[in-house]
Amino acid sequence: MSAAIVVVEDDLDIAEMIMGSLTRAGHDLTYVDTGAAAIDTISRDTPDLVLLDLGLPDIDGLTVCQRVRDAGYTGGIIVVTARTSPEDVTAARAAGADDFVAKPFGLAELRARVTEVLRRHDPRPAARLTTPSGLTLDTATRDAYVGSILLPLTDTEFDALALLATEPGQPVPTGQIVTRLWGEDTRARTRALDLTLKQLQRKLDAAGVPDRVSRGTGTITLETPAD
Repeated sequence: MSAAIVVVEDDLDIAEMIMGSLTRAGHDLTYVDTGAAAIDTISRDTPDLVLLDLGLPDIDGLTVCQRVRDAGYTGGIIVVTARTSPEDVTAARAAGADDFVAKPFGLAELRARVTEVLRRHDPRPAARLTTPSGLTLDTATRDAYVGSILLPLTDTEFDALALLATEPGQPVPTGQIVTRLWGEDTRARTRALDLTLKQLQRKLDAAGVPDRVSRGTGTITLETPAD
């Protein structure tokens, strides 16, 4: 899911690292380096998500968080900071933050937190995807089932299946799936996708789902065998 994200961070190197990773994941990024600019930008643009440092040069990040919440901002806020004491975490939650990421952090972890907070704040109505075989995916609850059988999928397996099930029978470029799941189309991530798809197919087979995850040249397709 593509989103408008504001990065509030006075360390340019950290900001560029975050923005590069999230841009590759398909998000629209805006960067500000002060609390005052953050308040103005959030009030004006109402982004889907804010990544907020606490140690800003003018206004403390906790104050920024509290002010934009008091002004009616209802999007996601993830505090990203080196201040990691239990008191800081509690204060961030009390100010209205949805999540708290401690520096230093891994980009994969940050992307996962971003995805989760965006999902919780997604105002779109719940959608269901159904393949010709009767496999159903509920994107609100992130459940996949056929009949009364619930498939025990991981988040990554569900996301891969949902992408393939959007247009069953149509090939999806491998790089598109890798980028959607991890934000970076790298050889290492392609190997991770291979493992994810193998585990997904085993779970489909165990539940008696006839759909097949088929590999082509640079593409992957969810196919339902003809009767």
